[in-house]
Amino acid sequence: MVPLTSHTDYQLYCQLDRDSRVDVRGLGLPPEGYDLGGVSGGPMLQPVYRDRVWGWRLVGALSEAVSAGSFERVTAVRAHFILPDGRISR
Repeated sequence: MVPLTSHTDYQLYCQLDRDSRVDVRGLGLPPEGYDLGGVSGGPMLQPVYRDRVWGWRLVGALSEAVSAGSFERVTAVRAHFILPDGRISR
């Protein structure tokens, strides 16, 4: 899980931190500078702990992933801008 690093009224940003990544599937982590292209449209989820049960809350839809050397960041449009037909409003 990556903490939110900055935000605007419209977007959420998470800068990835290689030192905190965990290889939970045992397949190895992507190399530095790995192309994150293709993640657009995926969910940005927030873990939620309520009544001793963990769940997930949709907070945004991924709109951009940047990977340039050791700098890696994902950007999402806040969930309340997602229209019922799936399009993103401005």
